[in-house]
Amino acid sequence: MANAVTKKMVYFALEIYANALLIGAEFSRSNIGSDFHCKMCNNVTLTETLEHLFRDCPVVQRLWMGSDLGINTTFGNTLDIQDWIANWLRLLKLKKRKG
Repeated sequence: MANAVTKKMVYFALEIYANALLIGAEFSRSNIGSDFHCKMCNNVTLTETLEHLFRDCPVVQRLWMGSDLGINTTFGNTLDIQDWIANWLRLLKLKKRKG
């Protein structure tokens, strides 16, 4: 079961890495709709970007920290989301080899 969850998480991370998810910033660029803010934290001053939605949003930060992975999202938060995901995938791979 844990292995299947890990595979799903990696697949989802790869979708984020490939910029394959439609989010507020993409809708804004395409002039689709008019509500582009983050639905998680409801901060109407921020356009929903991959970085915000999966790393910088205060709601998501608490979810990451409270997960079994215990990810501190402030580490590497100056990186774009693709580099941030790649770093975490490398760390998870190293952790899996050791343990």
